[in-house]
Order: sequence, then C-alpha cells, then structure tokens
Amino acid sequence: MGSLLIVLLMLGITIGIIFSNNDLETVARTLASLHPGWMLAALGCWCLFILFDAWSFWAYFRRHGHPISMAYACYVSLMGWFYSGITPGSSGGQPMQVYHLSKRQIPVGVSTSAVSIKFVLGQTATVVLVPIIWLLNRPFLSQQLSGLGWLVVIGWVVHLAGVLAVLLVTFCTPLVQKVTGFLVRMGGKLRLIHDEQAALEKVQHFIDHYQTNVKLAGRSPAEIALQTLLTTLSLFFLQAIAVCIYCAFGLSGTSWWNLLAVAYMLYLGASYNPLPGASGAQEGGFLLFFRGIFPAGTISLAMLVWRFFTYYLQLILGAAAMLGHTLCSKEKQ
Repeated sequence: MGSLLIVLLMLGITIGIIFSNNDLETVARTLASLHPGWMLAALGCWCLFILFDAWSFWAYFRRHGHPISMAYACYVSLMGWFYSGITPGSSGGQPMQVYHLSKRQIPVGVSTSAVSIKFVLGQTATVVLVPIIWLLNRPFLSQQLSGLGWLVVIGWVVHLAGVLAVLLVTFCTPLVQKVTGFLVRMGGKLRLIHDEQAALEKVQHFIDHYQTNVKLAGRSPAEIALQTLLTTLSLFFLQAIAVCIYCAFGLSGTSWWNLLAVAYMLYLGASYNPLPGASGAQEGGFLLFFRGIFPAGTISLAMLVWRFFTYYLQLILGAAAMLGHTLCSKEKQ
C-alpha cells in the first residue's frame, strides 16, 4: 500500500507540475499533436524491451533442461518488472520471478542462477557501455550535464558494486557458507528455525545448485555472449523510447545518438534511488538531464509521456498479465 501511495503521489506531483505551466486546453492540444508514427515507435521500443528480456529467460531455461514457452517467458518478464516497479529499490521483481518459476517445477537454484546471470551481465554491460558512450559524446554531455556528472558516477559505482556482490556469492563458497551458517544459527536462537541442521542442509543444497548452474553457464562463451546481447538490446530499446518521444513532439536540433546518450546517463544516474520505480529521481532527473533539449513549455509533459512508456506501462500490463494468468489457471483447475 505504501508503494502504491508513493507511485500515485509522484504521478500527482508530475500532473501538478504540468498544469502549473499549462492549462488543460494547451495540454490536450499538445498531446493531440504528437506524431502517431513516433508514438507507435515508442510502443514498439517498449515491446522489444520486454521481448529481449523474455528471450533471455526462454533461452536460459531451454539450455538448462527446463524449457518454457515464449509466452510464459514474457509473463515472467512482465511480472518481474511489475514487482520491481512497486517495491523499494526494485527488490521484489527477481524473488517473485523465482517464486513463480518454482510453480512450474523449475528448481529454485536454476531460476535464481537465471535471474542472477541476467543481472550480472546487464549490470556489467552497463558499467562497460556507459563510459564508452560518455567518451563518444563527451563534448555534448559535458555541456548538457554540467554539474550532474556526479550522479552518473555514483550510479556507475552502485552498478559495479552489484556485479561484485553477485560474483562474490557465486565464487567465494567459504564466505557464503560462513554467512549462511551464522544466519541459520541466529534464526535458531530467535526460534525462527526449529531444526538448524535441516535448514542448513536445505540452504546448502540451494547454494550448490545455484553455483553449479552459474558456473555451467560461465563455461559456455556462446551462452554468455547471447545473454549479454539480449540484456544489452533490452536496455537499448528502453532508452530509445526517449528518442521516439523527442521526435513525437516534432522537435529537432539534437541528434538521436546524443539523445540516447543522455537517456543512458539518466538511467544510470537515477536507477539507484531506493523508492519504488526510482520515483522522484526519474522524474526530476528527466527535467534536469533533458533541460534545453525539450523546450521549457513542453518538458514536463514530455516527461510524463516518457514515464508512461518506461514505467507506468510496465505496471499496467504487468498487472493485467498476472490477472490473466490467475484467471486462466483457475479455469484449468
């Protein structure tokens, strides 16, 4: 409920900002004038963002002996983005994906290794790609993001720390065993765990299964290359939505690669915000990072349209997908 209130609050603030600078007639006229072709392109980018994300699940489970349909992979992707969008720090998406995949008799160790590999490769690709993008667009970004570079640097460090943390869990077995042993013993002392030995064996089985699958994937350069490509393409099309929005407003003067560069910097600079959907940071970041690119009279409205495609659409269609899946499951019973 708290997360929903934060989302609604930020939506209300965004709408308030829009109408503080424009009247209802102006907003309606501007929205009606948006180029339908470019709006469809924005929707297409969003669809490709989900498609490539789902494809990575489909390919991983198929290779590791637990095939799922592409339709179910899209459902897992949408459901994951929905829960990521409503939980602090985007923390709920991956655990819920693992939980729902377990209902399909996919071992927790296998599904956890799938989301972990996607996470590590996605974060690694971003950590490598963003500095390259900055160097290729340095004159433009230095001027456009004057005084905001520290936000991008912090985001880059947070992304790198996430990669290192997952790699530590994967390859530093003695440390993981000590930590899990400590947590199980603490659970026993707090009477949260009744059989410490059974709990420890269960956790160890999960860790062994998880590490085995991750290391198995790591020994396949082709699989790593495919997963990296798919996660990179998914993120690319998410950032490309900003380019489509710019063109939909009939604007010109800034090249598509410069727009894409700013979108990547915004993604890195705002994604570590702990609020659900990085609320506040994303909206405020758009107004700061794209200032001057979008005219002062349209930037707040452009931000709302951009936020719809990059956030609210995930919540709407994610909720619809889960509702449809639940109804279909009940009918089969």
